[in-house]
Amino acid sequence: MLLILINTNYEDALSHLLRDLGDENALAITNDAIITWKSRASVERGLMSLKEKIISKVSGEGDVEFSYALIELSDDQLGSLRTMIRDALVRLDRETYRHIDSIRNRLDRISEKRLETEMKFLNKRFNSLMLLHNKFKVMTPDTEKMIDLMRELRIMLGKKR
Repeated sequence: MLLILINTNYEDALSHLLRDLGDENALAITNDAIITWKSRASVERGLMSLKEKIISKVSGEGDVEFSYALIELSDDQLGSLRTMIRDALVRLDRETYRHIDSIRNRLDRISEKRLETEMKFLNKRFNSLMLLHNKFKVMTPDTEKMIDLMRELRIMLGKKR
């Protein structure tokens, strides 16, 4: 696994890189650190793409800051980051739980087209999150609550259709 450390004044850097790597292939453990199991070459391509984006966005606005480090993690080093990984997954679980709950609470008032769009996004996010949980072998009570609520939402959708 690789640890990517990023230092930049471009505030969308992390989300850009996560999108480029794929939500199911990387986890942001802090605002400037990502863990991924993609190949070093694909991570470097993603970082070069990010660098080009930063230069095009920030040029003319002043100084551009962008530096990064790629660190190959040993099993011991990965184990040392376990608490941070768990905390990041709990945060994502809670965000996803709120999104599921929001859709569930609006189910009767939402148009079919809007519901289809939101469910497509939610299913992608949920599946990516479950892949992350499986990759890191982390399950928490928040994860269980989120899975149960997603199951309940899918049952409600089945009854609605």
